[in-house]
Amino acid sequence: MYGFLDERVYLVAHNATLGHSFFHERDGEQELEPIVTEYRTGVSAGVNGFALMYAIVNRSEDFEGQADNTSYGMVRFEFVSQF
Repeated sequence: MYGFLDERVYLVAHNATLGHSFFHERDGEQELEPIVTEYRTGVSAGVNGFALMYAIVNRSEDFEGQADNTSYGMVRFEFVSQF
């Protein structure tokens, strides 16, 4: 079992849900932020190749004018086997 703090940085090339992207641009669509950062804080526990992880994620603004950062919880179940 361990706790973690993780930072990730993404270069946004396309986000279909917001419309505007590096691939196309139309009037009236949201202007995307080219770089998005994400901070994850959580705990993970595992035994015999199985692991369960819970994290709280805080993501920076995806587009200009967004009211707040996006925050959410994440649960992940994994099985890892070596061969």
